[in-house]
Amino acid sequence: MSISQKLLGTKALFWQHEQEYRLRKFNQARKSLTITYDTIAEVIFGIKTAQHTKKDIMNAILKLNKNVRFYEAKLHDSQFKLDIVGLLL
Repeated sequence: MSISQKLLGTKALFWQHEQEYRLRKFNQARKSLTITYDTIAEVIFGIKTAQHTKKDIMNAILKLNKNVRFYEAKLHDSQFKLDIVGLLL
């Protein structure tokens, strides 16, 4: 694992109570990961995720699990932070 992968995958102690898994692509677009749809509670899209990608992922998940909540990260207007905003379906 590269240092950039470690940095992006490291979670601050402040967030240690969160029970989450982070999925990212690192030059491995052809590899697959198998998960069951009933294990997904929410999805947070990064600020660079294309709209068509969000739509495709949301449609695929919602076909099998209608209880998933979707959010996207947005840059805060005046502070160095991200806001997590709910997406309307």
